[in-house]
Amino acid sequence: MGDIDKLKVFEYCSNDVIFNGNDLTLSIRPQRVNKTDAIGDMDLINSMSAIDSLLNRRNPGVNKPGQADHSHIAGSYEKQNRKRLHRLSLNISNTCNMACKYCYANKGCYYTAGMMMSKKTALNAVNFAIRKFSIIDHVNFFGGEPTLNLPLIELVCEYFIHLRKKEVIPYLPQFGLTTNGYLLPTQLLGLLKKYNLSLCISLDGPKEIHDAMRVNTHNCGTYDIIIKNVRTIIDMGIVPEFECTYTAEHLRKGIGLVELMTFFYDELKCQVLHCPCVMVPFESPWHVPRDIAAQQYSKAIEHSILSLTTKFPKMISIAKRFLNSMSTQTPILHYCPAGRTSMTINADGNIFSCFMLMHGSGYCLGNVNGLPHEFGSPDLINIQIQDSDKWTNPNCKTCWAQSLCFGCLGEDMVNIKERVTRSSITGQSVICDYKRKIIKAFFISIVKARLDTN
Repeated sequence: MGDIDKLKVFEYCSNDVIFNGNDLTLSIRPQRVNKTDAIGDMDLINSMSAIDSLLNRRNPGVNKPGQADHSHIAGSYEKQNRKRLHRLSLNISNTCNMACKYCYANKGCYYTAGMMMSKKTALNAVNFAIRKFSIIDHVNFFGGEPTLNLPLIELVCEYFIHLRKKEVIPYLPQFGLTTNGYLLPTQLLGLLKKYNLSLCISLDGPKEIHDAMRVNTHNCGTYDIIIKNVRTIIDMGIVPEFECTYTAEHLRKGIGLVELMTFFYDELKCQVLHCPCVMVPFESPWHVPRDIAAQQYSKAIEHSILSLTTKFPKMISIAKRFLNSMSTQTPILHYCPAGRTSMTINADGNIFSCFMLMHGSGYCLGNVNGLPHEFGSPDLINIQIQDSDKWTNPNCKTCWAQSLCFGCLGEDMVNIKERVTRSSITGQSVICDYKRKIIKAFFISIVKARLDTN
């Protein structure tokens, strides 16, 4: 495949915007009168390779090459021909103290309602992971609501510390906790400090939106309690991340992604907001139509890029990810990390490629306790994982957006109503068009910011 195959030209304000997907560079040139000029003969000007002019201003959280890279101490561990696991998620609680209206996980119960991960299963899960993978970068405690099973968090952290002291692992993984923030016992505060847990808190924005969607088991709003807990955490010097689920309720209230970015920054000093669209079927009252989602993300990306030129930048996480890739000229490795660089182990010991795929026949890959699992053959999910490889899928190879495209298999499956393999996405599907629209919006935003600052 020649370089010409990965060039894409857009128009903006009498300029041609040229993206080279081979080396992840972006350039601008004034449009020529003669549109028959070959792309290969273009005199590219105003080169924006690595978009340094913007990145040198302000880019919250952009990782530079080599940052958080432990390869210099991994040594012989990498030579054992075992894969590297970026994220191990442990679903330590299959129950929840909330009952969010759009929850994809059966109100946090999945298929084993009320089950808590046992000490035996937790230790077996860790042992399974270190046998299969040479390096584990991040261990995330998940649920359900993981704060309902705090002893397991301490047990797992201490076990990893023990394994590091015995030099079974080359370094400690980073520990993280994804929580609804509704429960903040003293024990949890101690664990956050002792093990330096990164913290992601689910919050859906202003009180009127959050309380309409994220209720407790008595159908009461949870905003006031969560905000109080968040402020306690921030006062301790802990900087949490936030995940806001965007739903049709936001649209009905006239709240867009840009307004959410502003709310989280003004109220909680959140510079980078992770705000995925809700994962529900089309017929759900919470569903956000894909064309509207594309518009919202395009506006949020433009707002993110333009804010880099201001004193107080704030970003949507998808813009940060694109910037990371462009600034380091490194393609986004996977369309979806499920089953490749991420793995989930449920409270019953069943192994899944992702917590978003903890449902249905064929999705369980085994059991860390060596027990028979209730599901069938894992062939279905293995096929999906294989077909989601954008570097081998023939429908992705010819797409100009290949190097920056990413998504979620679980989201794709929910949105299209039926389980289809990635190979069923022809490259002309609504999903692919949606991804390309967002990537194009990112490029145009970069160019707009560059032209406005010159």
